[in-house]
Amino acid sequence: MEDLVELYLHGEGVPQDYKEALKWYTLAAGQGDVDAQMRIGSMHMYGMGVPQDYKEAVKWYALAAERGCADAQMQLGTMYDFGRGVPRDHGEAMRWYARCAGQGGAGAQDGTGPAHGGPKGMPLDYEGLMQWYMHAAEEGSATGMYNVGIMYDQGEGVPQDRAEAARWYRFAAEQGDTDAQRRLGQMYELGEGVPQDPDEAARWHRLAAGQGDPGV
Repeated sequence: MEDLVELYLHGEGVPQDYKEALKWYTLAAGQGDVDAQMRIGSMHMYGMGVPQDYKEAVKWYALAAERGCADAQMQLGTMYDFGRGVPRDHGEAMRWYARCAGQGGAGAQDGTGPAHGGPKGMPLDYEGLMQWYMHAAEEGSATGMYNVGIMYDQGEGVPQDRAEAARWYRFAAEQGDTDAQRRLGQMYELGEGVPQDPDEAARWHRLAAGQGDPGV
């Protein structure tokens, strides 16, 4: 079933159909498949086949995170860190980053993950966060490059610039960062910051999937 869903998701051999992919993911998720739960969260996060809905994304990320999916734990931490779909809560973000790091999740483990700010309940210093990420990126951290891309993608600490986001995602993706490969593929699918290009989208999705990324 997983191979069939991948075909619908990326439009390989069949017309691309996010809704059909979501239908099959939902069936698998109902049977406790954490990868499917993670992927449904990402589809709601980025509005793939459904209206963008951060609260729904949080719900699915939380299901997968509670069952030990490190990628979902990282994503859930990010949602709490940026206050997307949930009230901003730095302490809760750190709790999920720590759980992710405990399983070897790179973004939380190497200190370049999204958490960077004042005490719980205080606004995050996004400009300081951007400087932290940029320093990591300049030191050659693929995760740092990916996080610079996130900041440009979401307009946090810098003006939103999807083209610049895609540039940084590409730097990270070329170093093998699966999160960057996945998001770059989505940008080519949707024509966000880059010309819409299904072939290029499929190429980046294949690279991410080839490394076992559960988000594609």
